Amino acid sequence: MAFYFGEIKEGFYFAANQIELMRAFLIVTLFMVFYGAFNNVAAQVARATLFGYVEDEATGEKLPAATIIVAESGTTTNNYGFYTITLPTSKIRVIISSVGYSPVEKDIDLFSDVQLNVKLRAATSMDEVIVTAARSPAIQSQTQMSRVTVPVEMIKSMPRFLGETDVLKTLQLLPGVSQGAEGTSGILVRGGGPEQNLILLDGTPIYNPSHLLGIFSTFNGDAIKNVELYKGGFPARFGGRLSSVVDLVMKDGNMKEFHGEGSLGLLASNLTLEGPIKKDRTSFLVSGRRTYLDVVGKPIAKNNSNGELDDFTAYFYDLNAKLHHVVSDNDRIFASFFSGQDVFKVKSKYEHERVRESTDSRIIWGNMIGTARWNHVFNNKLFANTLLNYTRYKFLSDFVVEETDSVRNNLFKAKYSSSIEDVGLRVDFDYRPLPQHSIKTGIAGTMHQFRPGALGLRVGDVSTPEIDKSFNNQVQNSPELGIYAEDDWLVSNKLKVNLGVQGSAFRSKNNWYGSIQPRLGLRYLLPGDIAFKASYAQMTQYVHFLTNNSSTLPTDLWVPSTDRIKPMNSVQYAVGFARNIMKDKVEVSLEGYYKKMNGVIEYLEGASYINSSVDSWDTKVEAGNADAWGAELLLQKKVGKTTGWVGYTLSQSKRKFPTINFGREFFYKYDRRHDFEFAIIHKMGRHWELSGSWQFQTGSPFTLPVAQYESTEGKSPRNGGTSFGQINHYEGRNTFRLLNYHRLDAGITYKRQKRRRESAWNLSFYNAYNRKNPFYYYVGQDYDNDPNGKRVLKGITLLPIIPSISYRIKF
Repeated sequence: MAFYFGEIKEGFYFAANQIELMRAFLIVTLFMVFYGAFNNVAAQVARATLFGYVEDEATGEKLPAATIIVAESGTTTNNYGFYTITLPTSKIRVIISSVGYSPVEKDIDLFSDVQLNVKLRAATSMDEVIVTAARSPAIQSQTQMSRVTVPVEMIKSMPRFLGETDVLKTLQLLPGVSQGAEGTSGILVRGGGPEQNLILLDGTPIYNPSHLLGIFSTFNGDAIKNVELYKGGFPARFGGRLSSVVDLVMKDGNMKEFHGEGSLGLLASNLTLEGPIKKDRTSFLVSGRRTYLDVVGKPIAKNNSNGELDDFTAYFYDLNAKLHHVVSDNDRIFASFFSGQDVFKVKSKYEHERVRESTDSRIIWGNMIGTARWNHVFNNKLFANTLLNYTRYKFLSDFVVEETDSVRNNLFKAKYSSSIEDVGLRVDFDYRPLPQHSIKTGIAGTMHQFRPGALGLRVGDVSTPEIDKSFNNQVQNSPELGIYAEDDWLVSNKLKVNLGVQGSAFRSKNNWYGSIQPRLGLRYLLPGDIAFKASYAQMTQYVHFLTNNSSTLPTDLWVPSTDRIKPMNSVQYAVGFARNIMKDKVEVSLEGYYKKMNGVIEYLEGASYINSSVDSWDTKVEAGNADAWGAELLLQKKVGKTTGWVGYTLSQSKRKFPTINFGREFFYKYDRRHDFEFAIIHKMGRHWELSGSWQFQTGSPFTLPVAQYESTEGKSPRNGGTSFGQINHYEGRNTFRLLNYHRLDAGITYKRQKRRRESAWNLSFYNAYNRKNPFYYYVGQDYDNDPNGKRVLKGITLLPIIPSISYRIKF
């Protein structure tokens, strides 16, 4: 449910009836949540609470999603490793486990509240890992659907592209997720666009998660502790995007002793250092990565430029840092930082007789985030997380051409820049009064600052005054507010329900937009321990993304909703079945979904980011609707000597705009009818490890002319008239399909352990059987087979088979 508050006359005045509607809806929902938590209080026997943290014994890292099982009851730790469970007073046996760790069993006299902090030891043999998996929560016991967790160690074991592991490229191998262009790391989820993914690093949004024109993601796997992907059934605590949530958590830093790890590859190297500043009280982590494409590529580029290249620079870097301090048993504070930037510079010169021309171009883009977090345990049932964050994405492009001859010295300068900057404050509460209820609620506020693109031009002769013009150099500040509540409620042994709602509001200049977004998820156990799951989620997105189909540079603009372009809204329905099989070693899930989106935008024909910078951007786009449906099958094995998954997706995604494509519906440019993928990792003894992945996708939609004719004025050229060239005739947008895409990646790793040091060599092959998947298509002429030059569709392949070798060391 989305609504328009109307123009604000004085300050932050809201239309009273809309505020009352939101207030009433939230009060009713909160009443339902808390009533469900306490409706049986009168009938309760004496109870006590078991609570505490679960952490890695060797490093002190808190373990999210660890499982605590007591007889027929159980719970899991939250993202910060904290758990709490309230039970009838008695002597109990509690089993604590996490994937990849040996389980721990404890006998507890639970006749009063007990704090139990548990340290888990990483499994040292494959048998221990298998036992651990059996203690992990079965997929059929969880309310949440459309969520996938990929262990970081699996991500780091996948085949590497030019020696680099990549979080987002691994997520592309999951059902319901696809890539955009060949070799890029962007993700497209269930018919949505790249702008509809909420990508969080330690709770802070990242607006551009890619390096090197999209070939690599911004996330250094050595600094990441946990990765979760939500494709639907979104809990009420998430909002602001329509299609997915990628929740990444950074490591906290080793509390016990100093450690480091690093790698050396063909394209980049990285180094991670972590350890205690004060043992068991304060820890740090620093992780850095940089490419040396400029060092390797500069001599090659100069040798092939006939002396015209003066300078060439192309690299990216990223830096992660984190501090963690234990103030007391109930208080912990964290500070994390991330900065990543890409730099591309080219200087060239050309001299011919009396003319000298020099060109100096520069493109720089990058992200920066900072996060301060405070975890506080109010009591044995209530946990709070307070988050203050900052994020910025900035793009800058400079282009200078100077031409000198015997008469004049001409100068042309163009500078284009855009950015988005956020400052936010968020408070979340995690309340678990009974084993049957897990209640979460919170409030958040964000101040967005948009600079949607400024274009500056300078043209003139050095001897005369320059013409200096700037266009669209505007700044807009827009506050966004949000509040939510949700309860994961075990109604009975068979039925489990997640009820939630999020309310939000956004200001754009003098107008407020608001939205109430109900969320519902349920799980019902069928005979044979098969879980039937269903979910319903409404989402609202107040920020838009301008992307140019013809551009391969990060010139995409983040812009706010306006009077003309309203916020995007979506509703998604999903149903499915899930069960663990093979003694709980393999998770199987089958899901179907339907998603409808309103307010998606597209550039009008002929418009681009350049002319959007000259005029108001919202006059260059049009809003429309989108529909997507699909079915997804996933078999995933996370433990044992052989791990990995197999997935298949059948889907369709279409869009419709009032004037684009003559108002007719058309396939979305990233529509893929069939998508099949598998990923496998196999350990052979203590030293060798094999990995591989294969992916098949139906070709994406493409627009081609169906005919061509001459543009003339007056008489035909055959009768003495003038021809003004060829004009293409199109019958519709995206009416053709490109070739199917498929690719095999393979890798082999040799590991060696020596005392406290572990080293590993990795040999990987990207596109192992050299499939020629075109990166770009164009219409050309074929004179080889037709003397008249028959028009044909040609493709350019940029990524053939690419071998790479890398070396990794841990100490």
